[in-house]
Amino acid sequence: DFNFIKDTTAPTITMLFPPANGSAYNFVTNYPINLSTNEVANLTINDSKWTLIQAREGKWFNFTNNTALADGQYDFKVWANDTAKNNASIDFNFIKDTTAPTITMLFPAANGSAYNFVSNYPINLSTNELANLTINDSKWTLIQAREGKWFNFTNNTVLADGRYDFKVWANDTAKNNASIDFNFIKDTVWPAYREYSTNKTSPET
Repeated sequence: DFNFIKDTTAPTITMLFPPANGSAYNFVTNYPINLSTNEVANLTINDSKWTLIQAREGKWFNFTNNTALADGQYDFKVWANDTAKNNASIDFNFIKDTTAPTITMLFPAANGSAYNFVSNYPINLSTNELANLTINDSKWTLIQAREGKWFNFTNNTVLADGRYDFKVWANDTAKNNASIDFNFIKDTVWPAYREYSTNKTSPET
């Protein structure tokens, strides 16, 4: 007795890590690529710097690269070949990004700026790349994060006159972090003035 299996269906390759094209990471070394197939297969990758370190059950594949890579986008093609010699391939990429985002103050324009707002104290910032921004004062609420790069905070509570100090953190899609410190002064007090007379009396002769 004997049998054989006719199989004309190409294997399916699934990306496990990176989870999506264009994913950004700040790895210094060891750049993992993890994939799976829906059936027993052999996998090959088009970049010799990546080494297959595990092929569990012929369906779970872990590649790694311990060489140093420059920041930038890395593009790959992976081929799967099953036991019936059916082939499949996928293309994917990831971005190495070890550069911290840059935060720019838009308003207040400079440390120590003084304002006489009664309410609604805006803080506007921008970043040079997509990022999340957080501020160290819960009284300020993020009301806009346009394109992930332009951030408007506001506070509609009543503040006493005085100096207010802040720290803002930025976290980009590769988990690089940056922060800035700044302050502004609320001053609603009119400057003091003194009235002087310009009338002069000529001395008696």
